[in-house]
Amino acid sequence: MNSVFFTTQALQEEVSQRLIQARELLDQQREKYGDDTSELPEELAQQVAALEELQDQLEGDLKQRSRSLAEARDSRQEYHTNVDIMKSWIEEATSQLQTDQEGLEEESEKYKVPVLGIQ
Repeated sequence: MNSVFFTTQALQEEVSQRLIQARELLDQQREKYGDDTSELPEELAQQVAALEELQDQLEGDLKQRSRSLAEARDSRQEYHTNVDIMKSWIEEATSQLQTDQEGLEEESEKYKVPVLGIQ
């Protein structure tokens, strides 16, 4: 899971860098047309607006994905911690049962009482 998280994180960083480059390119085009005291052609203006909307949506999606992955990673770590706790508890309980069984066998030998085996 950690490798997936770091791969996704690297991808997010690259996408963020590409978005910055795209915004810089858009700003350069605006300045170019602004310097000529003319407006962007309507078709280009629509494409720029659509691109900016997609960029905003992509950034939001990346942030949500990052949060989801972080939550999944935290849940996975919590799960493994709980599994380790349960394993430890089972091992301790098994050891206690074996100790109790041995004590019963010793007592039964003393008083010659048959003991049913616990397994």
